[in-house]
Amino acid sequence: MPKAKTENDIEEVKDMSEVNRVLDDENRARIIDQLTALGILEPSLLSDVDLISKLSTILEETHKKNIALEASKAIQPLNIYASKAPPDLKNKEFIERLFMLNVPDIFLEAFTDDDANIKDDGKIWEIVKHSGIYQYDNPKDNFKNKMINHERRRRQLPREYRGR
Repeated sequence: MPKAKTENDIEEVKDMSEVNRVLDDENRARIIDQLTALGILEPSLLSDVDLISKLSTILEETHKKNIALEASKAIQPLNIYASKAPPDLKNKEFIERLFMLNVPDIFLEAFTDDDANIKDDGKIWEIVKHSGIYQYDNPKDNFKNKMINHERRRRQLPREYRGR
């Protein structure tokens, strides 16, 4: 038959629960509130070690999600840049190199996969320079724009309405 518990036995059990406590009451209450806000049911029933491990696993998962989100945000401009590449330029490493050199995406047409063997960055910029691609204005519109501006000047419009 089991022995009847005396007051000394009960005090020993209380003392053992104090030994198992890792957190003080204020921090335990704070962690319980955080876990309750995160949707964990009745976290007050968990021990201190379980509370800490539960909170750390939740924070670790959140941290991994945030890292993955930041990585996808960081790679997004490169993906947009690579989407503008012509079909004959398929070398992703070379496209990334052009992106890192800040070559505008309009000049991707001047490159092919054979140009990936070029080691000197200056030669890449020479290809850009001699590509014949106009980055800032469409040559077809130059004459039209000059005619429009010429007519404005001839009519002597007030300064507020002049083009330049």
